Amino acid sequence: MLCTRRLGGLTARASALLPVRSRLGGFGAGLRARRVSTGWSPVGAAFNVKPQGLRLDLFGERRGLFGVPELSAPEGFRIAQENALRKTDLLVARACSTPPGPQTVLIFDELSDALCRVADLE
Repeated sequence: MLCTRRLGGLTARASALLPVRSRLGGFGAGLRARRVSTGWSPVGAAFNVKPQGLRLDLFGERRGLFGVPELSAPEGFRIAQENALRKTDLLVARACSTPPGPQTVLIFDELSDALCRVADLE
């Protein structure tokens, strides 16, 4: 209460914005203020996103779970597995018929992608 009377009815927080008296008795140019952030940190922004809810798109493309078209239905895991096995068979055949070199490395990279895509879903 004593502090409030001295500050002319202002609370301690509001008084932080009052000009500081200079040594010569006048009001100095400096202000006592604290820095206040009004935005979210990147981590805070990621967690403060409103969920979009489910959109029913009857005439659009079916995207499936995790953006994988095969996973738009429950039997999609089996379909994704079959597609991955078919693709890996092709890539293994290409790797065996390609001479060692940069092209072989690219084939193995694609092979790794195909295998990991299905393994990550399980």
